Amino acid sequence: MKSAITKKHVSLFKKFTVASVMALAVVGCAVDEQYTFESSYQTASPEKIVVAHGFTISKDSAVVSENGTIVDNFNVVLNSEPAKNVSISLNHGGSDEVKLNPTNLLFDSTNWMTPQTVILTGEDDIHDDDNQTSTISITLGSLDANYNLGLSSTNVNVTTIDDDLPAGFTISRNSAVVSEDGTVVDNFTVVLNSEPAANVSFSLSNGGSDEVTVHPPTLTFGSGDWMTPQTVFLTGIDDADDDDNQTSVIDLRLASADTNYNMGLSSQTLTVMTIDDDLPECSWSGGGDFDSGTPNLGNPIIPGWTFNPDQIRIGIDSIAGLPTPQDDTQNPPTPKGTVSNYDRNLSNRYTSQASDITTNTFDGSAYAVKMSSSNSYSTYGCDIIHGPYIYSNTNMQLNQGDTVEFDWEAEGTGDWYDVFGYIIDVNDNYSEVILNSTGINSPWSTASRVINRDGTYKFVFVSGTFDYSCGKMIGGTLNIDNIRVKTSNQSTCQ
Repeated sequence: MKSAITKKHVSLFKKFTVASVMALAVVGCAVDEQYTFESSYQTASPEKIVVAHGFTISKDSAVVSENGTIVDNFNVVLNSEPAKNVSISLNHGGSDEVKLNPTNLLFDSTNWMTPQTVILTGEDDIHDDDNQTSTISITLGSLDANYNLGLSSTNVNVTTIDDDLPAGFTISRNSAVVSEDGTVVDNFTVVLNSEPAANVSFSLSNGGSDEVTVHPPTLTFGSGDWMTPQTVFLTGIDDADDDDNQTSVIDLRLASADTNYNMGLSSQTLTVMTIDDDLPECSWSGGGDFDSGTPNLGNPIIPGWTFNPDQIRIGIDSIAGLPTPQDDTQNPPTPKGTVSNYDRNLSNRYTSQASDITTNTFDGSAYAVKMSSSNSYSTYGCDIIHGPYIYSNTNMQLNQGDTVEFDWEAEGTGDWYDVFGYIIDVNDNYSEVILNSTGINSPWSTASRVINRDGTYKFVFVSGTFDYSCGKMIGGTLNIDNIRVKTSNQSTCQ
């Protein structure tokens, strides 16, 4: 006998579906005829499962970099199966800081549950615009009313890390030296550190100084030439005052409609020393005029100086216990097309018997010193042979901006001459070349050198010869006279 489902049992099946009740009847349970499970019978129908239509993104913020070392991405997926295709558009609002790939996504009934990936890449520029944030808007559209009405768009915020140098400018140096007489001029360059959004102009001022001129007085940089250095030329202004060497300050100030270049950037300065040509000129107390010398053929006697008749290899050997500097000047190729064997070979025969104190002077004074090699032969031909030489026994304190002057004459007696002179700081071996010449004959002339840094210096002069003809016969003479200094430190001349 079948069991019957009556009205009093109805309350027991409110959570069951129609199919569940019918199943009971199949297994032998009678259903009271007055209870049929119509679809309209709400009390016995199952509860509805409500699914939220929409989409989900995996993140709402991301970070990328302009230089491409940092990229990012996010995923998009639908929350429920759509009745019609759903398209999703992604828009960065015209941002030039980030790139999207792809910019459109398409979901349908077969792939709605599969996340789709959007790749984010930074856009590189050459502007110092700091880190920038772009907003990616995500908007959907569909013929499915559930996906087309009432669903708001979603945003992803993307930060792009700036890789450009901060706004600013660089000057090539912060000090310079010029002279009143115009023999020493100088310059420096200015360049921006990053591309400006608007022209950047510089004004250059010497602060009203009457010691130096600046040209040009203004500079302008734009987006097309911001990375090209522009040169500023400095020239000394001559006056008739013995006012010692003077220092001026060049001030560089900028202005621009680009706020990065117009706000918070301080000016820069460059210090310029102008050498006064009205300084008293003094002979060196160490014997710079050689008038107290004693003629002695082959081995002259020179108070304050040491004469050495031997061959010396520049850049290899030492003089007075101090290293000789390198001579980087390239001599002309010989007629044979070969390059000289610079001071690398000892001569086959070398004599310096013609060296002496000489009355052949620059200005008719008593004596000059003569260093000469003659009747000498190179070993291989095309050689350069140096010697004899002299060096000062006492040292001179020189300051940056001081000027060393001397008179000299050179002659090739067997072939060309090759003469060399330098000062060397006895404390640290820093050296400055004050004479370097090669040729057939050079009459008396004056050499002048502005000293680049303070130091305690020894003077060295070296005669030499160049076997330009490669015929192996060599010889050369160097005469030196009247070593003098223009300096504000008068103790130098005591």
